[in-house]
Order: sequence, then C-alpha cells, then structure tokens
Amino acid sequence: MAATPPVSTPAVVCVVQANDVLGRVSSAEAQHALESLSIALPKTKFDSAWPAALPGLIAIRLSDGSVGYTDKSGRYLILGLVLDTATGGALDQQLDGKP
Repeated sequence: MAATPPVSTPAVVCVVQANDVLGRVSSAEAQHALESLSIALPKTKFDSAWPAALPGLIAIRLSDGSVGYTDKSGRYLILGLVLDTATGGALDQQLDGKP
C-alpha cells in the first residue's frame, strides 16, 4: 500500500488598514449621525460632529464641551475615555484639529 503524501495548505495572510475595513466617515455622514442623535436624545444638547480619528466613528461635541463618539447611524453613543496607544493620549484631546 502506497503512503499518501501529506497535503500542504498554503498559509494566506492578508493585512489591511483599519481604514480599508471600516472606512472613513464623510462630513455629511457625521451631520446625519448628529441629527439622528438629536432626535433620539432630545434632552441632550449636541454642538458639532466630524469624522473621528478612529476609523468608522464620528466625534460628537456635547454642549458641555465633552466629546463622545457615535456610529454612522447615530444609534450608539459612546462616552468615556478612548486611549490612542500610539501616542498615549486621550483621543478626545487630539480632536483632528476640530473645535
């Protein structure tokens, strides 16, 4: 009986940037999310929204000056510390040059 040679499966490695997977958010999408949040949370006052440095998220400035994050739909609101491990700083302090 002849031995069956082992089958080797080639390893496939695919490395992609987070931006490629999650995509950057447009300013129009940020405004849409801001409107959705304003409707969903009418007692919460929001000042502005812009694409966050974190791919796929939108930064939201509340009227008290704090910064939160939401998704494109405005369904989720994240409040709290988001740490940039590359710089060691809090993401809300980096703000992509936004007010």
